[in-house]
Amino acid sequence: MRKIFTVFFLCLFLTAGFAATAEAQLSVTDAKARGLVGERPDGLLGIVQSAPGVNELVSSTNAQRLDRYRQVAQGNNTPLDQVQALAGERLMNETPRGQYIFLNGRWVQK
Repeated sequence: MRKIFTVFFLCLFLTAGFAATAEAQLSVTDAKARGLVGERPDGLLGIVQSAPGVNELVSSTNAQRLDRYRQVAQGNNTPLDQVQALAGERLMNETPRGQYIFLNGRWVQK
């Protein structure tokens, strides 16, 4: 039950996080669609290909994600790495075909 609760709140956070970054010059959605960034197993965004604004986008998105993961971990008395792994698995599974995920030590197009 606790894992379901955690995943539910992660989904809410990630949806809100994507909307918040949409105000930036380059959004996560756009960067993923262009093959500039991808999802990692630790629930963080990674740089696939460098471009203007990508470093800042990844840094700010990851800071927001980590903050939320810490909140969820603390609230559920769960290790941070376990929360990140659950989020990473979900984000990678939900990544649309044609976008990138970090799998077995390298970026692969799903």
